[in-house]
Amino acid sequence: MPLQIFVEDEFAETYEVLALRALGLPTAPRNREAALAVRIDVEDLTTREGLLDLTRRAMRSKHETILFILDQEGPSALGRPQKLASFRGAFVELCAYLASGREKALSNAKVSRIVCKRCLEGWLMADPQAVVDAVRGEHGIDYSPTPRKTEELLPAQALEGIAHVIRETGRRLGRRDLSQISSKVIKSRGPSFAKHVVPARARHYNSSLAYFYDMIDGHRSGCEHPCPE
Repeated sequence: MPLQIFVEDEFAETYEVLALRALGLPTAPRNREAALAVRIDVEDLTTREGLLDLTRRAMRSKHETILFILDQEGPSALGRPQKLASFRGAFVELCAYLASGREKALSNAKVSRIVCKRCLEGWLMADPQAVVDAVRGEHGIDYSPTPRKTEELLPAQALEGIAHVIRETGRRLGRRDLSQISSKVIKSRGPSFAKHVVPARARHYNSSLAYFYDMIDGHRSGCEHPCPE
């Protein structure tokens, strides 16, 4: 079933690439009829009306599998707990509305709510080998960083973790541009890392990423199989 992803993250493309890779579809050029990620305002995720509007929008474009994703982020994110609580409540109300059958046009919609733990970079850091493969080019390298659980990594920690892997790769390759990279440029390179993420490898190190992979094919609905928290 065609997939639409709604996220608050400005780098929505990374989610799209992660999904396409897991679905076994080409990531370049991307097939946006099969999977489309769109950035939206966080407020659209915190009310039933907002989620319902996004659901209608996706269905009009024939995307019947719909994921709503909100970052958990860290304690420094002011108002985040309230946003997450509103997101949860709004999704429960959306599920009840869809179950009522009041809109036949939405009868085939499979909607899921995902809380990304704690951030998109935490998902990418769940497969550090993908980071190595993304930056090493055609060069072989004897470097396989050990993966670890990333669910509790704060955004700054996840970014620095990715930067560390890149710097170590650069050091071993003798590439100064990589060995001196700053964590500040990591976010914009997300799609290139996502192209190398192996779902079977990454899913073991972040439960919210595993749930994302479980829901993208549209075989299940988040209304019956809610996001683990």
